[in-house]
Amino acid sequence: MANLYHEYPRVVYSLPDFLTDVRLLSIPNDTYFSNQYYLRNTGQTGGVNGADINVTPAWDITTGSSSITIAVIDEGGMAQEDIPSSRIVAGYDYYDIDSDPSAGGNEAHGMACAGVVGATQNNSTGISGVAPNCRIMFLRVFNSYGQGTTNNGFTNAIDFAWQHGADVLSNSWGIYPQGIWYDNIAAAINRALTQGRGGRGSVVVFAASNSANRNNGNYGFVTFPATVPGVIAVGATDKSNNIQYYSPRGTGTQLSVVTPSGDLGYLQPDGSVQLRGDVWSTDIGGQPGWNDGNYGTGAPTYYTHYTWGAPGGDAYPPGNYTAHFGGTSAACPQVSGAAALMLTINPNLAPSQVKTIVQNTAADMGASGYDTDFGYGRLNAGTAVYIARPLMAPISGPRELAINQQGTWTVSATGSTDSYTYAWFLRANSTGGQWIGPLSTTNSYSTTMHSSDGYLDLRADVTSGVLYYGFYL
Repeated sequence: MANLYHEYPRVVYSLPDFLTDVRLLSIPNDTYFSNQYYLRNTGQTGGVNGADINVTPAWDITTGSSSITIAVIDEGGMAQEDIPSSRIVAGYDYYDIDSDPSAGGNEAHGMACAGVVGATQNNSTGISGVAPNCRIMFLRVFNSYGQGTTNNGFTNAIDFAWQHGADVLSNSWGIYPQGIWYDNIAAAINRALTQGRGGRGSVVVFAASNSANRNNGNYGFVTFPATVPGVIAVGATDKSNNIQYYSPRGTGTQLSVVTPSGDLGYLQPDGSVQLRGDVWSTDIGGQPGWNDGNYGTGAPTYYTHYTWGAPGGDAYPPGNYTAHFGGTSAACPQVSGAAALMLTINPNLAPSQVKTIVQNTAADMGASGYDTDFGYGRLNAGTAVYIARPLMAPISGPRELAINQQGTWTVSATGSTDSYTYAWFLRANSTGGQWIGPLSTTNSYSTTMHSSDGYLDLRADVTSGVLYYGFYL
């Protein structure tokens, strides 16, 4: 019909009205979002287009929820304009042993981690976090000099997190030397993985370490506790998809994924630390922290502990933000935020399922498949969140059968773009109360009720992609 109208001389144009799959692309209005290449890289800061964690498609699905809490176990933190008190839940200070986990002085590392994982989005201010609507729990285990609490302090902080509702535990720290292992810390992590979230398990993410110096042939190592089984261990790439020189090479499959991050801080002769990273994040509000607010156009000024020294010139954000975070410390909270988004849309996921989805959806880098430098590849938050959506598969068919009556049941799976596989199982008195099967591998199953059965229970196991679900009649 459109072609007929198109041939008429007085018709300017005539086209069929096709249905088109048009998808949104969430670009926040936060002031410094354009500097956050690790979230959306168009080459705007000199990197490679697409060398990011592809989180903007995930935000079209969810930006997180106040029902999900991310514990930032670090130098502590407090409210500021991009991390409001309304999204902070009570934490604890396991360094000074009191109920106030606020960062003090120059203790900005935890604030920078919190900004990456959860800074407020679309408030025309500052930056955007990966999971901007989730809640944040600060747990202080380090002071401003990087001195940590005791082993029992780390253990207690991890236990506090999952016992007080943390769905994700984000840890941008590790313990040296190579091969060290503390049973009490590992046991606390295992409790979080198995007992957190009411028995579903909390997701635990750790930075892999900054132990390498690949420029000198030193490939480093993944530090404890990132080596604890079940943990998601995160390495780092640069903004051009190269492995960062400090990111360690794992052993076996220790390293899960990598995310883009900046350079490290360097100790100066006067005892100050020059920050050379280029990851933008939040700082302590006001003058304390990495940025005391004395920004301008001149050469970097040395402050009490920190100064700026990014390659290619210095950015001078207002005092509540830093432009020079980096290391696997900045890589870890990107994965923590993605995990929080996944749990927002599917809170029934186990930590092992979250880890599997993160790894299986990662953008492959380096050698084909898994390798010990990039792990499974660069985090692809958009695909991970999409795959994590709950699968729906209601079973239709009779709820009751008479003796010698046959019934047919069908399961209708929706919610995934991947193909589905099916497996039907049955249990009854005649099976000793044990599940038997699979009795059918199609989406339907038929059977007859016999007097010896007593009762019939049916289960359809549906698998799509990396997810498995059991649906019961």
